[in-house]
Amino acid sequence: MAPTRVTTAGFGRPRLSTRRARQAFAFYAFVTPWLVGFVALSAVPLGIGLFLSLTNFDGLNLDSLRFVGLGNYARVLRDPDAIYALGRTAIFMAVVVPLGLLIQLGLAFILNEPVRGRGVFRTLFFLPYVIPPVAAAWVWKAMTASDGGIVNSLVGLVSPETSVNWLVDQPTGVLVTFSVWAGAGAGMVIFLAGLQGIPAELREAALQRQRRRPGVPGRFIKWKSIIVSKAALEKNRALEGRTLTDLAEAQGKHVADMMLDLAVEERLETEFLMQSRSHEEDVEMAEYVKTGHAIPSQTDAGAHLNTNYCTAGESSYVLGEWVRERCLLTLEDAVRRFTFQPARIMGLNDRGLVREGLVADLMVFDLGRIGVKEDEITRDGPNGSPRRVQGAEGVHHVVVGGEPVFDHGKHTGALPGRVLRSGRRQ
Repeated sequence: MAPTRVTTAGFGRPRLSTRRARQAFAFYAFVTPWLVGFVALSAVPLGIGLFLSLTNFDGLNLDSLRFVGLGNYARVLRDPDAIYALGRTAIFMAVVVPLGLLIQLGLAFILNEPVRGRGVFRTLFFLPYVIPPVAAAWVWKAMTASDGGIVNSLVGLVSPETSVNWLVDQPTGVLVTFSVWAGAGAGMVIFLAGLQGIPAELREAALQRQRRRPGVPGRFIKWKSIIVSKAALEKNRALEGRTLTDLAEAQGKHVADMMLDLAVEERLETEFLMQSRSHEEDVEMAEYVKTGHAIPSQTDAGAHLNTNYCTAGESSYVLGEWVRERCLLTLEDAVRRFTFQPARIMGLNDRGLVREGLVADLMVFDLGRIGVKEDEITRDGPNGSPRRVQGAEGVHHVVVGGEPVFDHGKHTGALPGRVLRSGRRQ
């Protein structure tokens, strides 16, 4: 039997795993230069400008500086030129912001597709954002010039007699076009990062037609997570444990046809199992548990009054898979997170440790054998209604409040359990 030593070390403060620590360091390393520049070159000057706008400062009168409140703003609102400028600014923002977002999102959608040379196109679209504004302004001045500018040359193909001085006759239009062009690359990269961060299964749910039945909206089916749990026919036993997507690909069928054909062949006696998470997701979940912000646990487990699924075996699964087979958690850490940590979180101060004077809630198990047994259906509900239950391999004894309730796979008949309340000695 494996030792089940419980330790309280390190519970007080969650610790970051090495991987998350590296990620946090990389994040702050990348964001710090921008943050320093934003504070020094934008936030601080903006605050100083706001303060000076409430004074009589004219650039030279620091010796006679005095507070005038909103007087400067009141004078601006009476100035026709200022009103005209504010109106032009409002028009500019009303056009540039939505138009820029639409173009950036559209470019991101286009360049998110697996087309040849998309890396080159991404660079070309992003290039205007890194060009110095002064250089870009000179380029646009040359393009919109009335004598020999490329814009007038294109217009001349349709109307040879037309020559427009764009910067003088259409300044707002030129400024809007220039702003959208210059900012498209930066927004495109942000949208593109968001699109590439969408899980493949959600993308599949959005793009492919899903199963529907009358009165029920379309529902996404995670085909890759469904495996053949138990085959009824001997010739199909080799299919057990394989995913429907793998079987469908091997037989050249649609995954739904694969499932239906197998079920019909076995007179609807085939058992399929939808895995709640993949091996990769297990690793990510274990890393998050190590931070101390989560504990491996379960919800109402076998309380579902149906025969569809049961998650009562999560604790045995963690000890067998996460600890023994995959070494995602140490035995001591896993036991602590199943006992001491939840007891302290819930205020059950007389439980969670093997110590004299505390309540003797104990489980004796063999780490080399601990695991989840195959699901079974029992009819112990009202009027013999069925439910699915899960047993555990490798559990020798369970003691509740000092009284044995489980002995080598058999219930002793004792029922010492009762409702516990936070902060009270039970």
